[in-house]
Amino acid sequence: MLLRILLIFSFSSLLFAKAQYEVKKIDDKFVLVSEKNKFQLKYNGKPKFESVTVKDGITIIEYYSGEFGTSKIFKISNRMIINNNNNELIIDAPYKYENQENPKWIIDTKKKKIIISDPNGIDQKKSYQ
Repeated sequence: MLLRILLIFSFSSLLFAKAQYEVKKIDDKFVLVSEKNKFQLKYNGKPKFESVTVKDGITIIEYYSGEFGTSKIFKISNRMIINNNNNELIIDAPYKYENQENPKWIIDTKKKKIIISDPNGIDQKKSYQ
């Protein structure tokens, strides 16, 4: 008889907006899991949550995503925005760099647009329903 064991390591739970999100390590990847969906986190090391905010139909999750680089090390924190109406990921991008100029974020929940100007990366514009 073959037994398969799935080891899911849960190191953080978040309760907000009538939904529970958990970070789980599945197949050596950290994933944010809710009842309806799961989202791959961007990380190098072990992601750590900094804050969670729910407002105007979106959930904003800020987390430390780790250290990146070879000759110069960059410590980066990301901001993940989830649409509460359909439980889909809108964007997951850097919002804070240690010892560097940070990206400028504009989150316009009335026009349902997100604009990111990142001096160290890629500028982005996202619309959502």
